[in-house]
Amino acid sequence: MERAIQGHLHPLPATTLAAALPRLPRPVAVGLGLAVVAGIAVLDYATGPRVLLSIFYLLPVMAVAWSTSSTASGVAVMLGSCAVGPAEFFIAGSRYDSLAVAVWNAAVRLAVFSIVLYLLRRQRQLVGDLRELAQRDELTGLANLRSFRESATRELERSRRFGHALSLAYVDIDDFKDTNDRRGHDAGDRALVSLASVALATVRSVDTVARLGGDEFVVLMPETGLADALPVARRLRESFARATGDNASGITCSIGLASYESAPDSVEEMVAGADALLYDAKHAGKDTVRHALLRAGAPHAAASARVLPFGGSPA
Repeated sequence: MERAIQGHLHPLPATTLAAALPRLPRPVAVGLGLAVVAGIAVLDYATGPRVLLSIFYLLPVMAVAWSTSSTASGVAVMLGSCAVGPAEFFIAGSRYDSLAVAVWNAAVRLAVFSIVLYLLRRQRQLVGDLRELAQRDELTGLANLRSFRESATRELERSRRFGHALSLAYVDIDDFKDTNDRRGHDAGDRALVSLASVALATVRSVDTVARLGGDEFVVLMPETGLADALPVARRLRESFARATGDNASGITCSIGLASYESAPDSVEEMVAGADALLYDAKHAGKDTVRHALLRAGAPHAAASARVLPFGGSPA
């Protein structure tokens, strides 16, 4: 008997159901969850009161709530599972002595399942918060390297598909190590936060501003050619200089701006092109913007002058 029951229950684990639910509209997912509840109810009735299957009603409830990211959807399936006992009493006779017992058991199930749904909701929120933290730079709140790679990869694919131009600005604070040494790390941190704030205030909402590490930032501008990207890069440089003190002791930044009319072959190639232009800006006296319209597969000539890992610009 026990093996037969396990054989019938094999298709019901939450992992199997949850794998299919995210691709479905919520009403369909709820309907599928209720169908699984009905299947468990039939099996529960067939096996009799000696074999307890109550815990298995929780599986579709959890699967629907988690996979649809909707507690309300989980509640709908939960109510369906709690109605099984009273419905069984009226429709087919019951293993319970009275309707009151059936209702009491349904109420207990409702209470337990409600607690589980609440804990599941909190866990989903915590997972979302952790996922967000994993995508953000702790100091500036900008996208980090991992998040930038994902965004840049998506934009490259869109650029190839639709033939859009795109531009990447590589931004580096001038003499940042010297700023830390002379003014302290608190001053350096304030400069980083200031650059992040200025960049966010300068670019569009569809652009991606990321901190790659240290004092190195990038601004990815999708569907933007050189003519439109260059004024943005210049405003960013000028605004940062004003924000940190537009005088001899102020902190400045240099920017390398690479624009592509067609998508480069990889994110690394795009970053290398902008990074090479930043290298030019540094050697031209800093506090300036160097820009170029690059072709895919043909990075800027200065790129061969040094190794170009993500986030490896000179001070």
